Amino acid sequence: MSTPKIVQPKWKVPTPQAKETVLKLYNSLTRSKVEFIPQSGNRGVTWYSCGPTVYDASHMGHARNYVSIDINRRIIQDYFGYDVQFVQNVTDIDDKIILRARQNYLFDNFVKENDTKFQRHCC
Repeated sequence: MSTPKIVQPKWKVPTPQAKETVLKLYNSLTRSKVEFIPQSGNRGVTWYSCGPTVYDASHMGHARNYVSIDINRRIIQDYFGYDVQFVQNVTDIDDKIILRARQNYLFDNFVKENDTKFQRHCC
């Protein structure tokens, strides 16, 4: 007995909308959605975004930041047709980096010194 053939539904080509799709964003000042209109006009958008603050090993939170921002940028650029100039930084906090390096150094020395002491007493 053969399995019945799966038939896909007919695809209907979407009809273009008479009005251009506009991007609306939530304005926290007016507490309402308003049409996004770039200050420089001509659909040019400059976008600065804070990146991760990196002072230890990388983790999924860093990747999430890059991925979610990139998805939003692509929607604004490819779907809504804005010309996006995008800049994202990576924050390096010197004090945190120096402190973490010092902690790692002291911990490594502590383990080396105490590892030999424990071996002499226990074995």
